[in-house]
Amino acid sequence: MKKIYILSMFLATLFIVEACQTGKKAYEKGDYYISVLQSVDKLRKNPKNKKARVALADAYPLAITTIDLNTQNMLKSNDASKWKIVLANYEKVNRMYEEILRSPEALRIIGTPKNYYAELDQAKKNAAEEVYARAMTFLLKGTREDAKIAYRLFSESQSYVANYKDTNERMEEARMMATLYVMVNQDPVPEKFAVSGNHFRNKVDEFLHSSEARMDFIEFYNPKEMIALGIQPDHEIVLRYQDFSIGNVFQRESTQYLIKDSVVVATYERDVPLSGSTTTEKGVTSKSGAQMQDAKAAGNSGNSGNSGNQKVTICHKPDANGNGGQTLEVSASALQAHLNHGDVLGPCSDGSNSGNQGNNGNQGNNGNQGNNGNQGNNGNQGNNGNQGNQGNNNGNQGGSNTPGKEKVNVYATVKATLVVNEKTVTSNASMAMTIYETNRAGRVLRQDMIPVEYVWKSEWGYFNGDERALTPEQLQITKNKEQQPPDRDEMFNLLAEQFYYRVTQNVQAFYKDY
Repeated sequence: MKKIYILSMFLATLFIVEACQTGKKAYEKGDYYISVLQSVDKLRKNPKNKKARVALADAYPLAITTIDLNTQNMLKSNDASKWKIVLANYEKVNRMYEEILRSPEALRIIGTPKNYYAELDQAKKNAAEEVYARAMTFLLKGTREDAKIAYRLFSESQSYVANYKDTNERMEEARMMATLYVMVNQDPVPEKFAVSGNHFRNKVDEFLHSSEARMDFIEFYNPKEMIALGIQPDHEIVLRYQDFSIGNVFQRESTQYLIKDSVVVATYERDVPLSGSTTTEKGVTSKSGAQMQDAKAAGNSGNSGNSGNQKVTICHKPDANGNGGQTLEVSASALQAHLNHGDVLGPCSDGSNSGNQGNNGNQGNNGNQGNNGNQGNNGNQGNNGNQGNQGNNNGNQGGSNTPGKEKVNVYATVKATLVVNEKTVTSNASMAMTIYETNRAGRVLRQDMIPVEYVWKSEWGYFNGDERALTPEQLQITKNKEQQPPDRDEMFNLLAEQFYYRVTQNVQAFYKDY
């Protein structure tokens, strides 16, 4: 039932989409113009579409009839925007004409589509005059809001007929009448701050003349520009610093003890045992030479795969009495205990005691004298490190039973001690922003107190232990160097950046719809 329901919904969706694309839905709603455009577009893509053919044949004559009827009614009316509507109707008919010509199948269905190109030029002139007259009516009212409407109407008149009458001069007249002139006055930075406010002042001046600050019928100037242009401001924005302080340098040291579990501390390679074979591991001994002989005699594979017998090479560091400094092989299960008290993975650099005389690769063991990969071992003479066990182990003559290799990870817990030094300096400042209406006895239109804060911080440190216990961020701290805080002027400029953002946001918000 669920599959049938989904299929039904899918087919219904396809039907709706198809109906919309062919223009049928628009036709049923009485929007014959849209129905024609959709049907023609469908026929252009698929000339054999039957639904689109029917929709176009039905919709086109009705579209022409309704548009012409509306045009005649508008021409007989006293509507102030009648030519604007008539022009729009002519353009609709011409649009259908052009679209039908671009579709051979649509042209065969309609035959000779209608157009109003001959009437279009005169309609544009009539619409331009109509809109120009309305614009003059608003301009003569003399208010800022009416001047804004007049400016937009003059611009519309230009869109019908370029340079119609004196629209350029009238537009400039309306723009000047509609424009609000705003003077931005920045008080000098008080001497007690002992810093220069030029950075902030310059940033604000840049903003006033940028595209970001450009708004319809709003122009910003500084006092010098106002005087030079001979313009009287309508509004004045005053920016005044209220406070500025730099806090003391605060420094602290913290210690963190880090532990991370399940870290791969070593990787070794071993053979994947075949049935009845002995596992050998590269760089890892499963049993001592004597145990291997016993295992061979017992007919087993030396307990291969028992992780408790796997060996890992470490460097045993000397203790307080100087004892140690030996290269040892320990079981994987005992590796963590050795790492915890300072031993490290790999052989000692001086190579002392490597193999402990007679073990792990010396004097007949682990690869010497017939053991584990040397004389008669590891594919030589048919033995896998156990002389005489021919035909049972890896490396049989002919190599048909050669085992695969697999990598084995050795996991352990790593530890480190991280010491972090942190130096901070906190600076604060505040600014008052007041907007006055200059032509009404300095009436306050808006007043804001703008507080800002900047915290400078430097972190550096070091660690003891295993680097792998640190996160990337903690490791970066250990690579940092101690930095000196910015001087007083630099700190003020950093605060000025925040002032700039807050002031410009407030100005844009206030004048957005003014």
